[in-house]
Amino acid sequence: MENKLMVFDLDGTLLTSRQNVTEESKIAIWKCKQKGYYIAYITGRGTLKTRKFIRRASL
Repeated sequence: MENKLMVFDLDGTLLTSRQNVTEESKIAIWKCKQKGYYIAYITGRGTLKTRKFIRRASL
């Protein structure tokens, strides 16, 4: 079986200007997970701040 990876950039892509994750983005990430994709996030932020946004992106 082939592994699949979907990578999301946080700043300027996944996060809105108000530092939120839209419901549409959450649903898209959930659908990727349902299709068997591994999900990864990239950012220049520190680990503690990044965890907060990853939790927001998860359903």
